[in-house]
Amino acid sequence: MPRGYLAGELTGTVLAEAVEVGAATLAIRASQLREGDFGRIRAAGIVPLIWSLRAEEHIRLAVDLGIPWLGADDPARTRRLVEDQLGRAAASRPLTVPAPGAP
Repeated sequence: MPRGYLAGELTGTVLAEAVEVGAATLAIRASQLREGDFGRIRAAGIVPLIWSLRAEEHIRLAVDLGIPWLGADDPARTRRLVEDQLGRAAASRPLTVPAPGAP
C-alpha cells in the first residue's frame, strides 16, 4: 500500500523524511505553500498534494497546478469550483495518479 506524508509546510527535513519512508505522496497545508514547493516535491519523485483548502484562490491554484487530491473544509463548494474551472465533464471523472516510478 502506498504511503503518504502530511505536513504543515515543506522544509528540507520534511522532504528528506518523506523520501526516507518511501512516501508516494506529500501533502502540504495550503496556507503554508511557497513558490517552488511542488517542484521540489516532484523532483524527489513524490506526488504533491494540498490540504486545508479554504480560499477560492487556493482551490483554483491547486486545479491549475494539476494537484490530483484536494483536502478541503467544504467539499461541496470545492467540487463546484473545480467543476467550474475544469468543466463538468472533466471534473466528474476520478483523478488518478500513478505511483512514482510506475509506467
